[in-house]
Amino acid sequence: MSEPAVSEAPLLEVRDLKMYFDVSKPLVTRLVNRMPRYVLKAVDGLSFAIRRGETFSLVGESGCGKSTVARTVAGLNSATGGEILIEGKNLAGLKRKSSLSDIARRMQMVFQSPYASLDPRWRVRDVIAEPIRAYGLAASKAEERAQVAELLIQVGLSPRDGEKFPHEFSGGQRQRISIARALSSKPEFLICDEPTSALDVSVQAQILNLMTKLQDELGLTYLFISHDLAVIDHVSDWIGVMYLGRICEITPKSELFRNPRHPYTRMLLETIPDLKGGRERKPPEGEVPNPISPPPGCAFHPRCAFASERCRRERPELATFGPARVACHAVEEGRI
Repeated sequence: MSEPAVSEAPLLEVRDLKMYFDVSKPLVTRLVNRMPRYVLKAVDGLSFAIRRGETFSLVGESGCGKSTVARTVAGLNSATGGEILIEGKNLAGLKRKSSLSDIARRMQMVFQSPYASLDPRWRVRDVIAEPIRAYGLAASKAEERAQVAELLIQVGLSPRDGEKFPHEFSGGQRQRISIARALSSKPEFLICDEPTSALDVSVQAQILNLMTKLQDELGLTYLFISHDLAVIDHVSDWIGVMYLGRICEITPKSELFRNPRHPYTRMLLETIPDLKGGRERKPPEGEVPNPISPPPGCAFHPRCAFASERCRRERPELATFGPARVACHAVEEGRI
């Protein structure tokens, strides 16, 4: 794990990010059947910051909006509202092609599936070299080959592997190739969208150890997406817990596991089996509400044992409690 950054200025800052999707039926169908429009608020007012050299992780149940955040920060989705700032520069406000190209070079993404993210028709050397060519980072073919060979070694593969095709590798090896491709543009910031969830458990630790090693060696900053708290524990400095498109708790890693504050965070931690004490895994209680028509007030209140009338009526905002920030009326009122 990398040491905390000395500078307090964030490398990446997300302010009040919104990502809405129109999931309505076609216009004619709606008119004939007198149906309303439906808007899915996948991300609804999200704010966080990541300092240089740190790992900020987003965790939550499937469908909470984690991957949508990752894709929006990476520029694969156009945000409905809010700001995404790299060293104070708002990505939405950048119009010059050269400025956007520089940001794209500095910020790369490692996708969830190493099977779907690599072009099966290309040799590995071409997969890794694509960003080098796109950003003009090699003066000659010989220099390009040398960079590709160095990247393969850096991720634990052999330069000879550059002559092979992706189908000749295992899942873990393919993810190493994906990481090498992401590193080929010499980025400062990596967005990692569940990079180990498609891999065998025995391989996951190897990839996580590799990513931690690369962070230490290259001074990388990570936005890490996962639903697995064991993975989050391995890589994180700070953790944001998401529920239905919003962050309900932002906390240092040590605080999350030692002193979780939000009832939803506590429920997630209850799902981790206690191998030493023999405590059985406790599945999450209740059902996640329909994100198209979420409950009023706090979206978690139908599943919360501490919910009050205020929780059902008023949506909580993040407030500071010790080193953490929590959006919970029960925590604010001292009922937990």
